[in-house]
Order: sequence, then structure tokens, then C-alpha cells
Amino acid sequence: MKLTSIDLYSNNQQVASLSFRDPGSRNPYIAQNTTGLDAGEIVPKFYGNSNSGKKQYNLSLVKREVVLLISLNPQFSLGKSYSDLRDDLYRAVASSRDGLVQLQFKNGSSTIACVSGFVTKFETGMFSKTPQVQMTINCEDGMLRSLNEISVDEVILGTSNTIVDNASTAPHGFKFNITFNAPTTSFVIRDATVPDWLFTITPGVIGANTGFINNDQLYFSSAYDGRLVYIVRGGVTIYLVDKIQPGSIWPILFPGPNDLELVSTGAFTWNELTYYQTYWGV
Repeated sequence: MKLTSIDLYSNNQQVASLSFRDPGSRNPYIAQNTTGLDAGEIVPKFYGNSNSGKKQYNLSLVKREVVLLISLNPQFSLGKSYSDLRDDLYRAVASSRDGLVQLQFKNGSSTIACVSGFVTKFETGMFSKTPQVQMTINCEDGMLRSLNEISVDEVILGTSNTIVDNASTAPHGFKFNITFNAPTTSFVIRDATVPDWLFTITPGVIGANTGFINNDQLYFSSAYDGRLVYIVRGGVTIYLVDKIQPGSIWPILFPGPNDLELVSTGAFTWNELTYYQTYWGV
């Protein structure tokens, strides 16, 4: 990941920019050291067997602890003393109801990824020759993710799809929404390169109907912020998590090309497919 700065945000407002392109040391905040931005401890978690009995693992990070050692570079001509700069950082600790701060990793003006957490330590060297602040940020979700979702053009989507994510360095979930155009008894997502990998939804009897019906909208997510499957039928939301067939493996996208096949007993139309680019670390 190519970076030119790490920016600290609180309550959606930029508090400090720690630039790596500041030869004149004109920034009010200068990064002296950062830790906790690498992959840290990667943990394999068993979550099921494929149809052939092969064990499946999801690799994830334990929570991330980022430590920023920041030198204060006062701009006295602008009325910014050491204490003013320090107080601005203090205000970022809890400037909203959720108490979260966000680190945005930027290349120029483009935000490549971000991570959010709580400030758990704020240490200052009050009487040192070069005053510094050390902030510790505890991030429950250790992955770095793009700020905005990536949308795959539905025009190129069909029943067999190659979705290419060359930016991410870590596997991640995705979301999609389709509309059924005909009665459908079951819906399957599978990996074309791994035939025994399946995710099957069989709604069975819902009200007076069996299976999906015309104009049902299916919403699916295997994203980091919550797995879910539901349909919207006539304006009513019906959750289908209990309709997932035993042995099904939640689909995810890996860095590079992904060959996904959607097998449906009835016709459907794509509405959207989105995901967040995801990184193990900087």
C-alpha cells in the first residue's frame, strides 16, 4: 500500500495529518513513530467442512492496537502553541456519541483505506525539550478497509461471473441484491474452481407460496459488519438465515480473480454487487 500520509479524524472532521512528504517540517503534527499497522497476529478459525469433508478456515486478525508517537510543531504566528495543539488532540478522544476516531491512509488526496477505534491511552511529555503526544487506538475490527464500497457494474454480471479485486491484500465478504423474475425453489452460490464449495438457500413454504416468487428481492451479505440473507416481498422483510442448507459455506472474495456461479431454478435480474477493498496492514 503506497502512502503519503496518515490522517486522524474524529466525528468526521480531520484533526491531524501525519504527512510523509513534509521536508520543511511545516505540519503542526509530525509522526515520530507508528506501531500496529502491520498484520500482527493472523488467526485461522474453523467454520465448516466442504461437501468432500475438507476443513474450511477463515483467516482473520485479532483486534488491532495502533500507537502513534506525535511531535508537536507549534505555529505561533497562527496562534497555535504547544498546549493548543495538544488540546486539539485531546478533543478528538470523544467528540461524538460513538466515541470512535478514524485513521485514514492516504496516497495524495485519495483515501486508500481506513480503520476505526477508541483512544485508550493519551500520554504526553509535558516538560520534554521536544513535546510529544503518544496516542493508543484500540480497533476491534483489525482489518483496514476502503472508505467507500466498490460497486461491480451489474451489466457485466450474469450466472457465471469473474470478479477481480487486484487492490485488496486480504479476503473479504461482499453484498448483493437480485430480483427474481419467476418462481424459484432454490438458489445456490458456488465457486467454479472448487465444485464442492456451496452456499444454498431453499426458502420452502413462506405464507401461501413455496420458494421465491416473481418480484421477490433477495438481499445477501457476507461482509465484515454482519452476515445476512433476507427477501423483501410486497414491502415485507422476511429473514432467511434459517433457510440456509446445512453444510453451506458463506462465500467471500479473495485478492485477484474470483469465479462465482449463481445457480437458480428461475430467472433473476441483478440489481447490485458491492464490497470493500480489504488489507491485512500497511
